[in-house]
Amino acid sequence: MTSFTIDDIREIQSFIGLNLDGFAESGLKLETDDDLLAWRDWLSSQPESQKVVGTQDPVGNLIPGDAGFWVRIEEHGKIVACHAFRMIETRSLLQDIMTWRIISNRRPLVHIDPIPLRPNVPDLSGRIGFGGGAYVHPGQRGRRLYRPMSRITWALGLRHYDLDWYAAFYRQTPQLRAASRSALFRNLGPLMNDIWPPHGVPLELNLAFMSRQEMLTTIRSHTGSGTDDGSAVYRIA
Repeated sequence: MTSFTIDDIREIQSFIGLNLDGFAESGLKLETDDDLLAWRDWLSSQPESQKVVGTQDPVGNLIPGDAGFWVRIEEHGKIVACHAFRMIETRSLLQDIMTWRIISNRRPLVHIDPIPLRPNVPDLSGRIGFGGGAYVHPGQRGRRLYRPMSRITWALGLRHYDLDWYAAFYRQTPQLRAASRSALFRNLGPLMNDIWPPHGVPLELNLAFMSRQEMLTTIRSHTGSGTDDGSAVYRIA
């Protein structure tokens, strides 16, 4: 893996700044926090929130303080939106999913049913940033906060954790493609359609991901130092 150049670091900062501009203009403030228990507690108390996702849940996972954070958007001192991030190092993301380690790594589980995955899912290895737990308060959902929030989250993770990959799970919904495109993911494909252990219910999930180089290329296209708009390499498996 090639180290970041000083120009890469400047481009990442420019990309973060571009996505922060809209918040400042709207009277919003973005903060980061390494306390994922605080994220879990806040998200669990919000209206119309999904169950806390297992991948970032610090109760089921041993997530060191230097391997996770959450982004929160505040208005007049109140949180109106959030997004969580976790970094893992692995030889096989797919094996971590099948053996539940992605959602429960604190201790070996005595009994598991391996999670069956779709055929031909690309396997990722190395330093992988995982996004999840995105939430926008119902009263704020017309303000399009998810797009810049999700982009800032992976850009911060890329720089801070020197990532090889960034990935996320997306439920199979009519908004699937739009949501993954909002976060600028380059690759999206079916992952599984089976019982998801954290919730104990059938769930159809997709895996969205992009490589380190794809992230840098996307950043350059948005800051004006590159020509790629992302459309040429966006793949739906």
